[in-house]
Amino acid sequence: MKKIILLIIFPFYSLAQKMPDLGITKVRIVKMEETIVAELGPVSHHIDVQNDKLYYWYSSNNVHATQGGYSGDLLNGLYTVYYSNKGLKEQGAFKNGLKEGVWKTWNESGTLSRELTWKKGLINGDFRSYNEQGKLIQEGNYKDNLLEGRSKLYLGNDSTRVIKYHHGQIDNARDLSIWQRLYLVKRKTDSTAIKPVEKKHPKPNPGDKTSINKS
Repeated sequence: MKKIILLIIFPFYSLAQKMPDLGITKVRIVKMEETIVAELGPVSHHIDVQNDKLYYWYSSNNVHATQGGYSGDLLNGLYTVYYSNKGLKEQGAFKNGLKEGVWKTWNESGTLSRELTWKKGLINGDFRSYNEQGKLIQEGNYKDNLLEGRSKLYLGNDSTRVIKYHHGQIDNARDLSIWQRLYLVKRKTDSTAIKPVEKKHPKPNPGDKTSINKS
């Protein structure tokens, strides 16, 4: 008995459907010292602009930053800045023109310089700072652009120091007194280093006076 092979052929367009247009546009801005690659995507229909936040937007082949407003296409998506040598300089993401999530910056040599966590245009969350060799030198937490909680300093030779912050101010009496002493010493050094020289006039010598006796 002969076998009958039934071949069903689907229309080609059903297998290769067109991807939906998400409306994301990528722009590339080439400058002498750096190159910027940014995404401009669809944003919310209503943007509640807040005066205490910095909005990033694109216009006239440039990225602008304006506090409390914008005029152009808001950045929305991945944002990358390259050095002239093509190495990474800065990378992060925007949402409706505001920085969002983890942002990283690098030195021109390629070592990591800083990590900041953003939320709706404000620094909120963990941060880390690195030296020129890429070694961690400080980490802690931000809340609404201000240092908050415990911040750890790495001083080298396995030595660390913890400083407590509250609303951006040092919240530890012992640490505060140390920083105050360092500040006062610096102020004292600066004031004595540039101390004006007062001109002193010689006092008259009583022996030089001639007395006149009236008869």
